[in-house]
Amino acid sequence: MGKTTLLKKLEYGFFDPETRLTIGIDFFANTYRDLFGQNITAQFWDLVGAARFNFLRPICYRGANCVIIVADLTRPITFDRIDYFIEVAKQVNIDSSQIILVGTKTDLFYERSVDSIYLTTVAEKYGLSETVETSARNNHNLDELFELATVLAMYKKGIFSEYEYKMCKEDIKERIQEPIPEPYEKLIRKCWKCGRSLFFHEFSDSNRKIYDEDRLFELWESPYLQFFCCACYKELNQKKLSH
Repeated sequence: MGKTTLLKKLEYGFFDPETRLTIGIDFFANTYRDLFGQNITAQFWDLVGAARFNFLRPICYRGANCVIIVADLTRPITFDRIDYFIEVAKQVNIDSSQIILVGTKTDLFYERSVDSIYLTTVAEKYGLSETVETSARNNHNLDELFELATVLAMYKKGIFSEYEYKMCKEDIKERIQEPIPEPYEKLIRKCWKCGRSLFFHEFSDSNRKIYDEDRLFELWESPYLQFFCCACYKELNQKKLSH
């Protein structure tokens, strides 16, 4: 779904397309300077969404001032457990107004299966604080997401007054942008294993450390190469290592 990728981009400043699945819990922090005259270090706990780690969820939620629920805009199934995550938060006295619903991977514009109206409908149904659509790859609304979460947490913790919170939130929301579609002509490759549509930017991001831009374009246009999405490529590598 991209939780860890978002947090890595926030803390380290780069997009890692090879980010591995979180096992249990991970931890990130970010410092915001001069928020109404205060320097604030926000702590973000990255909790895996898999059901086998459900026992950790109440422990991590307890004492939190804000919860960010992340789902993948290209995979509707990732929205199926939102009601469960909200219910667990309520069990440890986290109000729905402390929860932000996030849709990731806005850069995959033409593969998107969940629209903004659905996010808004879900947020209204449960009384959530905000919805944000974002992408770690192109930094779309990434800073704004975590700033919103930080000022909400500061308000709920009593550090910000209601006036300060509303002023900060208004300023941040003015900077939130709609997703910009990639040119359609870049949708020219398919994963040889699963048939998923591939974009040049995914190939470029994964191989930029190895090849320069000109060479990447040459490889992308070659009719003799097999292309795989990140998930299938990882699966093939794992099979090679197991033999």
